[in-house]
Amino acid sequence: MDIGKVVFLAGAALVLAVPGARANFLPSAVNGNIGIGTTAPAQKLDVAGTVKATAFSGNGAGLTDISGTVSGLTATAVPYAASPTTLVDSGIYVGAGGNVGIGSASPGAALDVSGKGSIGTLILPPAGAVVLVAAGSGVGVAGNSFIRIAGSGGAVDITPGVTQIAAGSDGQELVLYGTSDTHTVKFHNGDGLELFYGVSFTLGQDDTLRLIYSAPGGFWREISRSN
Repeated sequence: MDIGKVVFLAGAALVLAVPGARANFLPSAVNGNIGIGTTAPAQKLDVAGTVKATAFSGNGAGLTDISGTVSGLTATAVPYAASPTTLVDSGIYVGAGGNVGIGSASPGAALDVSGKGSIGTLILPPAGAVVLVAAGSGVGVAGNSFIRIAGSGGAVDITPGVTQIAAGSDGQELVLYGTSDTHTVKFHNGDGLELFYGVSFTLGQDDTLRLIYSAPGGFWREISRSN
């Protein structure tokens, strides 16, 4: 056999002669599959061994049993795609207990921001006394825009028919802020209060209910809630 030439042998075997050895390219007589290093190719191209190539064309959607590792990323950092083929650290980190850090790799609070930020709306509970709400009395407003509340004597479900929040001025905004998970206050749709989709809302620890007053309608309309 001449070295370096491709020849056909009996039985439809295609043989490549190489120095000191020979490797079979075997078209299947049944389905036309081609094997490299295997005499029983099960696919269109069946390679028994390692394949080396300088490029791959296609989206790889049908490839299976592929594994690999990613290097160069920080363990707790949330990666983002800097390009269609490159992942890099985003500067957002997830720490112990699910704390999230922005610019902080070891967040010490639920949200830990290192550096300056811009926030469209931020509601912070101001210092002040907690208003205790009874089931039969509702919440007094008295011109306030932020009221810290808790149920009087325990969890309170405001009685139907009771004005839940006293009247305000037209366009006045009000934030109700819950201060306890045991002394909660439950508000209902109706009786001077218009809640999203008519769904009741219970204020527990750190929950907020943001409202705006409509003088023509004589009710408080929900703007947002914390959960």
